[in-house]
Amino acid sequence: MIKDEKINKIYALVKSALNNTDVKNDKKLSLLLMRIQETSINGELFYDYKKELQPAISMYSIQHNFRVPDDLVKLLALVQTPKAWSGF
Repeated sequence: MIKDEKINKIYALVKSALNNTDVKNDKKLSLLLMRIQETSINGELFYDYKKELQPAISMYSIQHNFRVPDDLVKLLALVQTPKAWSGF
């Protein structure tokens, strides 16, 4: 996938996810999604170096009887995260 296509896909997924009232009501997840959206508006890929997205989606899943919108699952696959410990 070309970088611009990936950025546009991430933006569309975040926008769609934020239209979900349950997602919007989850403060931690919605703030993180807004950061991801802002990064994509600036034409950059969001790099989840703190590995915040997966735990936020997991907590959302637990709070909603293990149901997660498809947009969040697809977004999780697109957002880049560190593959190994990077040191101090």
